[in-house]
Amino acid sequence: MKKRLVLFSFLIIMIIMAFSAIIDGVMELESFKNLDISLKVADLTVNKSNDNVLNYHYDDEDVEYEFYVSRDIFYLNEERENQLFNFFNSFNDVRDHFNLSVANNLDEVDLSGSTSDISFNEVDVNEFHIQTSTGDIDVSNSKGEFMNFETSTGNKNINKVNFQTIFLSSSTGNLFAEYVYGKELNSETSTGNHFFDFIYVDKAKLSSTTGNHNLENVNIDQLLIKTSTGEIQINKASGNTLEMNSSTGDHKILSSTFERINTETSTGKIYLESTYSKTLDLKSVTGDIVIYSQNYANDIEIESSSGDITIYNLDFNEYKVEVHTSSGDIETPYGDFEKDFIRGNSNKTIYIKTSSGDIEFR
Repeated sequence: MKKRLVLFSFLIIMIIMAFSAIIDGVMELESFKNLDISLKVADLTVNKSNDNVLNYHYDDEDVEYEFYVSRDIFYLNEERENQLFNFFNSFNDVRDHFNLSVANNLDEVDLSGSTSDISFNEVDVNEFHIQTSTGDIDVSNSKGEFMNFETSTGNKNINKVNFQTIFLSSSTGNLFAEYVYGKELNSETSTGNHFFDFIYVDKAKLSSTTGNHNLENVNIDQLLIKTSTGEIQINKASGNTLEMNSSTGDHKILSSTFERINTETSTGKIYLESTYSKTLDLKSVTGDIVIYSQNYANDIEIESSSGDITIYNLDFNEYKVEVHTSSGDIETPYGDFEKDFIRGNSNKTIYIKTSSGDIEFR
């Protein structure tokens, strides 16, 4: 019975396709400064050009498109009647597509889509709003004041953009950003991953549930990253303040420089290598903490309950070192100790405390 239903549905789709017609056309448009676009499955590409021109290609079966300019606004609206065809068309290789060429920069873009893929290139927008469900968003070579992109499962890719305020959000879609400039960047996802490279902003706040955070070559004055089970990896980063928080996710910081680093996890592992900070504050419950560096912070505070702590290449002549543990072992170049180890009288301090975790200096 199920096979018959599938075959019957396929026959219906084939009949619909047989009676549909492909519409291709080009329309010259009068000048406009804003976009108001509502799509379902049609894709949209917007590029900078010398003229305002719309190229369109779509299947006219059970769909109606309206596109016109009125009062400095370009309108594009998609309405579909047959939901079965709507679903099928979203997976069709020959998708409905609109290519919009704009001669001037835009004041405001308000755009929504369901499965539509959206692409902007070399178009400056003062206020930029895009919302899709499964469609991808790709914006490059653009600048403005405000950007707000939302997707569910669709991916977002922003490249060579300069906006004062940027908001990115998704459920499972991944977030890619490269060569991003501005004052404030906020990005959140549930299971999607962050891939950020060459980010130069004053303040950034990144959050996820299970999604990972990968940052490289970034200069961010205030960087805050929160996740539950996702992993955080930062490489070649600099700024004033770095704060990281996770439940089970690992933290890894490589070749980075901050005035203050504060990282906290429950069962995740904390690993620092070739990283400098004037103030270093590391906390874990059961996760291990490893520091490997030639240039340590002025003040270091490390706390763990049952996680082990290992520090490599520490010059004891530069620090006042104070170590306390309840039942863990303490291993130093000066011997092994059971509960406490205190050495030095420098203004630079290292304070380490564990409950049952071992502490080792190598």
